[in-house]
Amino acid sequence: RAAELFIEHLQPNAVVGVIVDRTAESMVRRAQGFQQRAEQYPLDLVEIYCDLTDLVQGKNYIVSGIKSNPELKGLFLTNEGVTTAYLQARHEGLLPSNDLVVVGFDDTPMAEEAIRNGELLGAIFQHPEEIGKQAFHYLYKLIKNELRVEEVDERTIYIPTVKVTKETLQS
Repeated sequence: RAAELFIEHLQPNAVVGVIVDRTAESMVRRAQGFQQRAEQYPLDLVEIYCDLTDLVQGKNYIVSGIKSNPELKGLFLTNEGVTTAYLQARHEGLLPSNDLVVVGFDDTPMAEEAIRNGELLGAIFQHPEEIGKQAFHYLYKLIKNELRVEEVDERTIYIPTVKVTKETLQS
């Protein structure tokens, strides 16, 4: 869904940075899905590493990545942490002044405000009620002893997402 937003606003072969912490499986999967769709357009992708263990350090990685890649036309922020770090760096005046098309991830008040005021072109939001429903489903089974912790498989549960822009926030 993020690639669709970029495709609507960038020329073919535009360079888009993808902020990824390779230790976070969800970010890696989002980056892979983004890459698959972006290749069809095509967009040229640059992976920018970001360590999310510390917000200040995360901002430094993002600022450094943007400054090191002046050819960037867009930036995909693959989770709430990097979206927050990017917006804080922007508000603190740490980013070079450029007209990057930026798409965030996750629904937070800060992301919604950034979409409304044009700091983000849009964002991909997961449905928080579905996340809660899935978590409650397994917790309930554990509480009722219908399931034991050692029986719970480690697996990925895919939660539907929605593409959000200034226009869809207004409605």
